[in-house]
Amino acid sequence: MIAVAPPKPGLLAASGLMFGIIAAVNLCNYGFHALASRALGPADYGGLMSLLAVLGIIAVPSQAIQAVMARTLAVEEVNGRFDRVAAVARHLLTRMALLGGLLALLLVAFGAKWAEFFQLSSARPFWAVGAGGLCVLLLPVGRGLLQGLQRFGALGLNLALEALLRLIVGAALFALGAGIFGGLLAGALAMAVALVLAGAVLWPQARTWPRPAPGVDWKALYRYGAPVVLAFGAFAALSSLDVILVKHFFPPVAAGHYAAAALVGKAFLFLPLAVAQVLFPQASAGHARAEETQTLVSKSLALCAMSLALAAVGVWILTVPIVGLLFGARFLNPETLWLVKVFGLVISPLALTYLLVQYNLAVQRTAFAWLLVADIPLLLLGLGTFHADLGQVLWVLGANHWLLGIAGYALTRGGRHARVRTAA
Repeated sequence: MIAVAPPKPGLLAASGLMFGIIAAVNLCNYGFHALASRALGPADYGGLMSLLAVLGIIAVPSQAIQAVMARTLAVEEVNGRFDRVAAVARHLLTRMALLGGLLALLLVAFGAKWAEFFQLSSARPFWAVGAGGLCVLLLPVGRGLLQGLQRFGALGLNLALEALLRLIVGAALFALGAGIFGGLLAGALAMAVALVLAGAVLWPQARTWPRPAPGVDWKALYRYGAPVVLAFGAFAALSSLDVILVKHFFPPVAAGHYAAAALVGKAFLFLPLAVAQVLFPQASAGHARAEETQTLVSKSLALCAMSLALAAVGVWILTVPIVGLLFGARFLNPETLWLVKVFGLVISPLALTYLLVQYNLAVQRTAFAWLLVADIPLLLLGLGTFHADLGQVLWVLGANHWLLGIAGYALTRGGRHARVRTAA
């Protein structure tokens, strides 16, 4: 017999916990980049950032897998059907292992061609991208289970340990002169350890679940999962295309300065991440019980908007110490300082759009994905046409993100949400 689940944490309390953990994760991540920028210099650091952007796009299915796994558990827990949760977890692990292995082989086989595109002298960094891609596709199954169970402490600890390990291993590899390859390898090793730890945390509870159910409606799962992959893929492209195209269009040093500013700006994306980790399972469970969930997204948006505004003011005031601390004296130039000041204002609406993505997927409004997909060619057209200088790139990026955020909010507030359908 399934034991009664303990009370779930509220939105504000759980979000506060995740904010603290994400802050610790970001501290480790920025420590890693501070070491990387000093060890590599602007040109190679730009190369590292462009490959991390590639890894972020590879991670698109992983974000969808975590969302599907978390939503499956949140909904099936309402019905007490942990046999279906076990079946979905096994299915996703198998598929992601096959996809990750194939992707790693392709990256190694065509590494020389990619190295030429990114203006790199060696294809070896793509070996590490392949290993990282395999880990990044498997890890979200475990994290999705933790998120669906609303075990936010364990989920946050897993994220923090991965970031800390990447910092420690990265410091050692940079000291040994491993360069871009070392930075990417540190991330792959850290994710592998986090995967093992997630399994260790989940095993005592998962072993009590019934055997995987044979009658899972896989067509329904894929009908939901396909637009989820589409939504996160489109969002990853919208948040990474600028770094990749700048690396392609601009000289290596200028691309390195832009990469440094983009890294500071990406911190604005992490602010809503903490709230989204809580919003998604709570909105999914509420939707499964046919409860009103619009209040959840409204509170989440308000909380994140206030945080982003304070962060933008803080970065504007403290630009010089932030750049000096993170990247060193070689990045203290007028161009980089100006880019850092403006980047937060440019990316904030995209950060709020991330919350809208999570909420719409939680309540089965998967058509929201098409809004993101439609915006990709617009952004590509804008960046491909207007890139005379880095300032022009930011103007295009800002206009795109603000229009997307406004359209996404209007669609979220104006649509009707589908009801959850569960098998008998």
